[in-house]
Amino acid sequence: MQKIPFEIRRYEGKNAIFIDNQLFDWNIEEEAIEKIKKIKDKAELKEINANIRMFLLDCLESCLNRKITIRDVLESLRSGHIEFCPNELENKEDQQKSLTIRQNYSSIHNTLEEGK
Repeated sequence: MQKIPFEIRRYEGKNAIFIDNQLFDWNIEEEAIEKIKKIKDKAELKEINANIRMFLLDCLESCLNRKITIRDVLESLRSGHIEFCPNELENKEDQQKSLTIRQNYSSIHNTLEEGK
């Protein structure tokens, strides 16, 4: 494993994750965020938050080729580096593809529906 830069920076007016100085392109659709803001039930919000956290960890695992925990993310934010397992990624193009993970509306919609 090798350590690569991991940080949160401002990007297009929002906080964004950068891995190895490249944007980690995952997101939650604005429409879904607006829907979440209208939810008042704390238990439902807690469940949605847990689902979003798991989605983020799954995306990071796909990108870094290894198991990731919230503790790993917090430690990486403190240190400014995260461990990357390059064995499965053969070239720079594959590395770039792994950094581009997009969330579509139907997936987040399903997460919201599960939270109800």
